[in-house]
Amino acid sequence: LGFHFDDPLSLGWFALLGVAAGLVGIVYVKTFYGTRDLFHRLRIPPHFKPAIGGLLVGLIALRFPQILAMGYGWLQFAVEGQTAQLAVGMMLALVVLKIVATSLTIGSGGSGGVFAPGLFIGGMLGGAMWGLLDGHVAGLPPEPEPFVVVGMGALFGGVAKAPISVIIMVAEMTGEFTMIVPAMIATSVSYL
Repeated sequence: LGFHFDDPLSLGWFALLGVAAGLVGIVYVKTFYGTRDLFHRLRIPPHFKPAIGGLLVGLIALRFPQILAMGYGWLQFAVEGQTAQLAVGMMLALVVLKIVATSLTIGSGGSGGVFAPGLFIGGMLGGAMWGLLDGHVAGLPPEPEPFVVVGMGALFGGVAKAPISVIIMVAEMTGEFTMIVPAMIATSVSYL
């Protein structure tokens, strides 16, 4: 796979990925807490709130089943550049829909976490950004793998305020220490 960094010109694109991850991270956090606050204000018995959240997620999943579960299989499609299964427009839609689904699930009182959804959102963002730039700019990595993996780290590192842990995680996930430099750039920009 293309998990390596050898073109300093690509660092500018990883910085741009960091900006995008930071902005999407802000939307993620505000949507998450806004949904939680909305459900908190509802004057209905508490056991109905997760049912409402689950129903809404289920309705979204009827059209976009990719938002269910952790989404690691869909991330694998993005890493491999499988545009037949996962086009750029679909990846962008999944960024938004996973934010909404996670917010509805946890904000309504349902069970779940934010780690896997954060990775999914960041990976889809990275894959979509690579797909939009591919063939149009110089210095872009030839394959989507680095953008997907660094996008996963940049979004979660910014949202969780854990940039150093995520930078190390990217190196461990890729088995390539040269990916630390792009991960540092993107995650630091996202965090800021």
